[in-house]
Amino acid sequence: MHILCTNGSPILDALDHLPALPLFIDYRDGATPLSRQDKLAIHHALLVHCDRIHQIDLHFPPSILHEFLMPLGRPFPMLEHLSLSSTTKEGTSFLPKTFLAPKLGHLTLRGINLPKRLRLLSTTPSLVALALENSRTSGYFHPRLLVARLHSLPQLEELSLGFSDPIPRPSAERELLRKQGIRMTFSNLKRLTFRGTTAYLECLIAQIRAPVLERLEITLFNQIALALPHLAHFINITEGLKLTTAKIFFGEDTASLGDNRFILRIRCRPLDWQIDCMAQICTALMPTLLGVQKLVLEFYRWVMPIEWQNDEIVDGTTWHDLLRSFIGLNKLRIYGSLSQELSRALQVDEIGLNPSFLPDLQEIQFDAGSDENMFDSFLRARQVSGFSVRPVRSTSR
Repeated sequence: MHILCTNGSPILDALDHLPALPLFIDYRDGATPLSRQDKLAIHHALLVHCDRIHQIDLHFPPSILHEFLMPLGRPFPMLEHLSLSSTTKEGTSFLPKTFLAPKLGHLTLRGINLPKRLRLLSTTPSLVALALENSRTSGYFHPRLLVARLHSLPQLEELSLGFSDPIPRPSAERELLRKQGIRMTFSNLKRLTFRGTTAYLECLIAQIRAPVLERLEITLFNQIALALPHLAHFINITEGLKLTTAKIFFGEDTASLGDNRFILRIRCRPLDWQIDCMAQICTALMPTLLGVQKLVLEFYRWVMPIEWQNDEIVDGTTWHDLLRSFIGLNKLRIYGSLSQELSRALQVDEIGLNPSFLPDLQEIQFDAGSDENMFDSFLRARQVSGFSVRPVRSTSR
């Protein structure tokens, strides 16, 4: 049993007269502004009853949230869950460096930075889940420091790390790539989520090993060049991330590669840029894609895009570069309007006659509404080269 302090609850007058049960503090920015009574209740609970609070959830714009950060600069001996979210990108706030919660098991900070040098992580050995998301530019910390602090968290199972802006200057990226620490093993880490630049990701991944990792989710900022050697090695040495089926999805402003265990997204548009980015990513991750036997290609629009109707098609060599990374592929599934785009890219005879291009491909599956002869040129060339491919028209998604 516990006492819930939340929006609109008349807790201020009653709290001192209720049984000394654990307190759950949960206040959020809603349709109506936070009342004066609610603000007083939050301050009263944090200042007077900090030894009874087991959970804190506060989600407000920075101007309001900042009022409650100062009362957090004290010990909370029973606190197990802390979640602070800044609902806008205005300003920068830090968790007080005097905050102390030795029993903390779940910590989520969105738009709120940890104190400098991340010393808080050295005082929370019970952490099971840590999320540092939407960190501002001023909250950037070196991956080597982060890994060193995380190594003092033996029970950590979930880690989410995300930045709202790219690294502030190019020289900072070069510094990241130069200064790497030794690789450390996180024996209990099961889920890793990252949002940021490839330079930061590569520096972080190069320093960690997670043998029981079950899910890896990555979102990258839009970049011209995408080199991911450390990520490829990390996936290869992590048994739970082995891919046998993969899906490449081209969304409105994001392209993604992966399955239910590993997914890598890159935020970019338009479509030709997305395809080029996916080609770079697949080439960089080729060692991890050797075991993929089925590949699904899907576009977020079912009908043909206007630019394709006007014959402004993507260069076929970009599609070739993307597909070449899937050496062990034996089944290719193409959804919707991508069928026509891929058929154009595969009409070049040299591709169909090249035995090193998808040497194990046995089947191309496309939608029933597509032209049944669209892949004929490629199929004939494959047959001539002695690597026959069977076309399959699908009637369902």
